[in-house]
Amino acid sequence: MNGGWEEEITHTLALLMVLASLSILAQSQFRGLIRALAAQGWLLAGTLAWQGFARGSPVPLLAAALAASFNGAWMPLWLSGLAHRLSAPETVPSAIGFQGNMLFGLGAVGLAIGALRVPVHSSSLPAGFDFALAVSIILMGLLVLTSRRHGLAQTAGFVAAQNGLILALIGLPGALPALILQAALSALSALMAGGIGLFRIPGELNAADHFPRDHWRTSPEAAKESSVTVPPAG
Repeated sequence: MNGGWEEEITHTLALLMVLASLSILAQSQFRGLIRALAAQGWLLAGTLAWQGFARGSPVPLLAAALAASFNGAWMPLWLSGLAHRLSAPETVPSAIGFQGNMLFGLGAVGLAIGALRVPVHSSSLPAGFDFALAVSIILMGLLVLTSRRHGLAQTAGFVAAQNGLILALIGLPGALPALILQAALSALSALMAGGIGLFRIPGELNAADHFPRDHWRTSPEAAKESSVTVPPAG
């Protein structure tokens, strides 16, 4: 990829993936989170397909096909089906709130760009910029993974971080190991989601928050009713 409009398209697709990550952070409803995750997966597939076309290399095209089928289609549908089957809560609150998510997301983008866009020479700047955006996507995905108590939302955060990792690695020389790693991470994501469905974690890892803690405590009135009064010996 030698420059000009081809690089501009690559940067635009990477920026759209960052916006999709910010949208994932902003969601408090599970359906909205899954839609944003699916959009990010399709954007990843488009970015990889464009890189394969611009380079004339089949490896990014294979990675794009895997990203479209797994990250863009299968995983969002699988998570939505599990949420319906488990009657999981629709709300997926974050431990740090909406404002905290947005501050962290924007801070991650600024920090990654400032730390990784090192002006060594002009030809290295585009690659450094795209790599910085990929790192910020990874950080935002990890935030979703660690800040949500909803088990399926945590799996979605892992997939979002995986999208950023694939974007970072596929742009490096020797993309075949990145394709192998992508397949391994996809299998791991499927195992995470399948484990939640197989073992049916009670209440989708959130039942403890809704279970009345005083359910097994005996009230004083009940204790008095259940006590047996022994009459004095006459």
